[in-house]
Amino acid sequence: MGRISEKPDEYEDLKGSIKMSKCQCEKDVIPDYTKVGFENQPANANLASDNNNLTAENNITVEGLKSQLDSAGVQALNLQACVSASYDPKTNKICFNFPIIGQICFPSPINIPIGATLKVCGDVCTTWGIPKGLKITLYLNNNPVWSGVVWGSC
Repeated sequence: MGRISEKPDEYEDLKGSIKMSKCQCEKDVIPDYTKVGFENQPANANLASDNNNLTAENNITVEGLKSQLDSAGVQALNLQACVSASYDPKTNKICFNFPIIGQICFPSPINIPIGATLKVCGDVCTTWGIPKGLKITLYLNNNPVWSGVVWGSC
């Protein structure tokens, strides 16, 4: 099991190495909207990211969401949110419920210490206003530790 280092700015990764808790993807960090708000945020239509599509076990599809939005008359959507997340040590999965999209679960990219607070801040990636994916930053005890695409592609 991983542990938090004696130093508050470090965590232990899955291989037991001490890493800085500052996300190694600083340019791709989704801001903590609970602290910075939503004003003056850049448009997310062109977020660049490796497509680490982790949605195989999630029953949500881009096509299904598009169909639901089309039937509701939605022609464009921009969605940014921060939501609480939970960790299941038995399955090593982090789960959260993102507005519109629903529940997303993905394998934890780092060890999560017992009692840690998890939060996910995410941007729905769009093409011409149509949702195509969800890019998130995982916050561990209010520090960004990982960013990636967990649904669709960005």
